[in-house]
Amino acid sequence: MAHADWITDLGPGAGDDGGRVVFTGTPRDLVENGTSLTARHLREYLGATPGHSPADPPSAPHRKEIPMTVLPVALVHVTGVRRLTPRMVRCTFAGDGLDTFPTWPDQQLKLLFPRPGQTAPRLPEAPADDDGMRWYQAFLALPEDERPWMRSYTVRAYDPERQWLTVDFVLHGAHESAGPATRWAATASVGDTLARYGPSAVYARPLPLDAPGPILLAGDETALPAIGSLAEALPATARATAWIEIADRAEEQPCRPAPTSPSTGCTGTAPRPVPTAPCSPPSVRPASRRTRPWPGWPARPARSGRCGAI
Repeated sequence: MAHADWITDLGPGAGDDGGRVVFTGTPRDLVENGTSLTARHLREYLGATPGHSPADPPSAPHRKEIPMTVLPVALVHVTGVRRLTPRMVRCTFAGDGLDTFPTWPDQQLKLLFPRPGQTAPRLPEAPADDDGMRWYQAFLALPEDERPWMRSYTVRAYDPERQWLTVDFVLHGAHESAGPATRWAATASVGDTLARYGPSAVYARPLPLDAPGPILLAGDETALPAIGSLAEALPATARATAWIEIADRAEEQPCRPAPTSPSTGCTGTAPRPVPTAPCSPPSVRPASRRTRPWPGWPARPARSGRCGAI
């Protein structure tokens, strides 16, 4: 929550005492709120008191050092488009700031899509102090019909030699009824322009990929980029299984773990039961939700996907 761009706090209590908007704004402003229970706990977490923002909190032995985010914002241009499956498109991008691009598994960023009539997304001016939260407030202040659509994605790969970024897009629904990201990806071509908001190392989460014991990765088709990047980062001693929900066999993709980690297997689920067997080399395959056995060992799980699927 301390790293959130924007917070809407409902309360002031729970049940009959809740359901009203108590606050809306940035974490920086929330700590100044005197009626919000969320503000009280956030102040304790940041070691702040009313009158002291998280950027300048008083010293306290329990205060956690959490920098306020400064996220990179830049235009990116399509350098390549490839249809991986009927429902997934892979695009590579080049742009400013990719020469010093930080990388880690399961790396997330926002992509901004232009409105109709725009050749590139309209972006607000960067604030004088280069503060990410103030930039986001300026972004929200843009007229709605000019403000780019913003969607979350996972970086599938980064090429440090070419300084290219790879993102996979799942095509949701028919073109006429699809959302702006699907409409864009379905017709993307070299030279098209988007904008990126992030990623930032502030949001890099420590992942115990080298922890003892098996690892379980689970998600739907939107989680494939995250699961793929995690599988490629597994150390030689890791044991991992991935269960992935896909629409049908046409959506199968190779799942290539790191060469030093051969003990990764990928299976999947589909809307209807169909048999499956261990894959060699591993691939994303449909299987029955009801017939897939749970591993016979304590697993360290990681899951990702659309909120409805989770």
